[in-house]
Amino acid sequence: MMRNRLVSSVLLGAAVVMSSVVTTVTPSPTIADASTVVGGWSTVGSSLGAKLYSAYQADTSAPISASNPLYVGGMFTNVGGDANADFIVKWDGASWSKVTTTALTPRRTPYVATIAKSGTDLYVGGVFTAATGSDNVAKIDSSGTVSGLLKGVSGGLYDSDVEEIAVDSGGNVYVGGVFGQVLDGSSAAVSNTAGIAKWNGSAWSALGSGLDAATGYKVVNGLLAVGTDVYVGGQFTGAGGVTSGRVAKWDGSAWSAMNGSQVGFSTTLVATFANRASGTNAGLYAGGLFGTTGDGSLTLNGIAKWNGSAWSALGS
Repeated sequence: MMRNRLVSSVLLGAAVVMSSVVTTVTPSPTIADASTVVGGWSTVGSSLGAKLYSAYQADTSAPISASNPLYVGGMFTNVGGDANADFIVKWDGASWSKVTTTALTPRRTPYVATIAKSGTDLYVGGVFTAATGSDNVAKIDSSGTVSGLLKGVSGGLYDSDVEEIAVDSGGNVYVGGVFGQVLDGSSAAVSNTAGIAKWNGSAWSALGSGLDAATGYKVVNGLLAVGTDVYVGGQFTGAGGVTSGRVAKWDGSAWSAMNGSQVGFSTTLVATFANRASGTNAGLYAGGLFGTTGDGSLTLNGIAKWNGSAWSALGS
């Protein structure tokens, strides 16, 4: 989830566009209106100068530091006057700095939309060309060297945007977006990879027979890996031949619907997930542009909770 086109489109605008100055807030222990939060807003270094689309920190329970930085991606360039600080930079708690030794190459209207980590390697997606000619998805190793994932992605809508990247507990990298297919080293399309594909560190593969769509494109706007399970949301009617209504689960070998009789969601798209592993409110949460479950039995208004067998509403 080009990015300004997607934000302007109801069907594709699944990312939250933040301001050019990244800000922090001291959280309240209870849900409260933002105006009542103690601590207020403060700037984080100097302005990035353009839109920010994604943020990633390896250990969110620990302070931001040089060894545990906050990575951010977006449409900005030349942060701090560094020609290689384009589209992705890191914040060490005191200053911004580049992540790559050579900048990602602009392609059309370029940006980084998503950041994830597998081992010591960062994976980034968006609209750009990696140094080796891999479009819209790349690996950045611990030294800052950029490499392509064979020939990246192509086809689909607009700029073949990579919207989401998730890494499972086995280190497999899942890439989702609005692309028509991923490409092998000879630029040949890998079958059944419209909207989503898996990278094992050396090769692309499909997730079974891939996504299903009655009409139009197969688009992924949300991904979340929990252990070896990968939750997929977007604009599709099913996966692997299973009717699922814009949301489905991949367990590493097969697709399943997250619906029971509810058949997922009624309209438009699932844009994002969050998981709470334990406690009173344990469950998987999905957000997006949907009104009801697919069978119309529950009014959801854009957010729902999955308990492993059924969806439920969060109040009104």
